[in-house]
Amino acid sequence: MNYFDENKNFFGVKGVLGRRDFIVNCLIVELIEALVFMTPLLFAVMFNSDVRTAIVDGAKPLWLLIMQCVVGLTSSALYFPSIVRRVRDIIGEEDDNRIFLVASVIVVIIFMGYTPVASSFFGGWLLLFTLFSLFFMRGRITGQNPKSEIIKFNWGAFWGTWIWGLCNKIPRTLIVLPLFLTCAWFPFVLICGMKGNEWLYNKNQDKINDINLFHNKQQNQAILFGILAPVIVVIISFMLTVVAIFSFRLYSKSNPEFVDNLQASIQQMQLDSVESGFERVELKDGVYRFYMDPEDWALSASKPIFKQSIISAAINYVLLKDGKNSIYLKDRLESVNKLNTIKVYSTFNEEVLGEFYMDPNQAKEYLKDIEDPEKIPEIRKAIIDSYKYNNNPAIP
Repeated sequence: MNYFDENKNFFGVKGVLGRRDFIVNCLIVELIEALVFMTPLLFAVMFNSDVRTAIVDGAKPLWLLIMQCVVGLTSSALYFPSIVRRVRDIIGEEDDNRIFLVASVIVVIIFMGYTPVASSFFGGWLLLFTLFSLFFMRGRITGQNPKSEIIKFNWGAFWGTWIWGLCNKIPRTLIVLPLFLTCAWFPFVLICGMKGNEWLYNKNQDKINDINLFHNKQQNQAILFGILAPVIVVIISFMLTVVAIFSFRLYSKSNPEFVDNLQASIQQMQLDSVESGFERVELKDGVYRFYMDPEDWALSASKPIFKQSIISAAINYVLLKDGKNSIYLKDRLESVNKLNTIKVYSTFNEEVLGEFYMDPNQAKEYLKDIEDPEKIPEIRKAIIDSYKYNNNPAIP
């Protein structure tokens, strides 16, 4: 390979790399990252309450920070070969010292975007700015190449993926089927869209005599799969739902403890979600105490709906602890004595920011009318009126 020959491979530092193929290689890195790191983390969050609590809490645990750095180091290493060839294409000079220096600086910037220190708003934007600069800067070498009549985004391959692959005898698109169970499916369908024409042309170039006819056929397929894709997704989703429900019932009959464990997991997930919205939650002297920053409370003072949602979250938490559900008005009215112990406190000076109180006798009267549809609006209003707010808390 000559110094400035185009090299589209994922690995290797020899040659140059054009903008389009650089984007494809970046998508491959994102696919690997999603498959190896993000998908296991997502499943851990879904099925492990300890991991879920660690993720939703503001302070990240040490293992998560280490994992974040490992992801950044791995991704940066995978980006490096493509960045070297892309920089060589942009600089267009035979100066490996300069090329590797620039590529190393770019890789360090990318790695910093993953680290806990720099993964802030600014660090994320700096990472995106660096990659997008490489996406859009015209290469001095590949920019001189004549425009390809084949390489265009194939919307049929994007929408149809594996079905398009079967119709056009491109079996590699079937990889998307297992990827649908992971976070990596979207980078892959983008790769299919960007590389679809190239794959198809390289496979059938001895049979393709008319480029315009080739594109017309692909455009027709794009329209077809664009229409069919939502229909296919709905049908497959329905079938998977039916299979999942049937399997769930069969498994539940032979393993009754599974349902209890699943319900407990869902309940714990909801409790974790509420707890993450407060500084801390504790039951002390028969009172459910929810602590939050008074500045955050004050910011919501001009928008009552926000304060209402804070009290509603506290109510949901107490009802879940009691094995009930805030969706049902009956559960709220029956648990009014417990709900009357809800108070939101300031983390600054223990000042009460908000609370719930409803006359228990009034709640009993409303319980008698709970089956009357005409009374429901009145009952809902009475519950909302039971939310008490402190609109002028002390601010540190």
